[in-house]
Amino acid sequence: MNQEEYIRWSQQYAAQTDQTQRQKMLEQALQQDTEHYAEHELRQKIWQCRYASPRVDAYIRFWMEVMYAQRTSRSFFGRRKLEKVLRQGAQLLFLDQYSGLDEAGKRIVEEELEQMVRLYSKLALKDVRYASQLCGMMRMQDDAVCRKLGKEFWQVSCILPAQVGLKQLYQPLAKAAQKVFAASFEGGLALYEEIGRQQHV
Repeated sequence: MNQEEYIRWSQQYAAQTDQTQRQKMLEQALQQDTEHYAEHELRQKIWQCRYASPRVDAYIRFWMEVMYAQRTSRSFFGRRKLEKVLRQGAQLLFLDQYSGLDEAGKRIVEEELEQMVRLYSKLALKDVRYASQLCGMMRMQDDAVCRKLGKEFWQVSCILPAQVGLKQLYQPLAKAAQKVFAASFEGGLALYEEIGRQQHV
């Protein structure tokens, strides 16, 4: 692939959410694109971590585990549980390797994080329970759903890691969450920063 073809392929790969189709794209790229072999090899390592279990997206599962652990994080044992989940997440998301990667490698990790945040946002907005209140009897206003999701982005990518001393390690995820929110919702970056200030960030 020349550089233009590689960029287009990378965008198509990031847009694909089916794990089997992503695997097929990677296998084909590894066979045909020797010029970017190292980049595809890193993507394959990420794929193997993310989809180690059939039909399970470990990245989405991690996000949900963080939100679950957050509910009990004020207690001593709850805080230890949260730290454990976040440290395991740093390995899963390749955040613990991020600083040692070259620029191409860092961009690949960032693209995967952005893809995860976009996918989680899409799944949450489709979930009737996520956008409801009063035990599911009433749907929340669109603005309220947007702010709920923005608050969650801040919690998972910035606030909770900071509580256990991992804020710097999670900077790539914080950057991805900000970028996806700004591009996806009316109000963009200004609204996201406002939500952050309300969380006392």
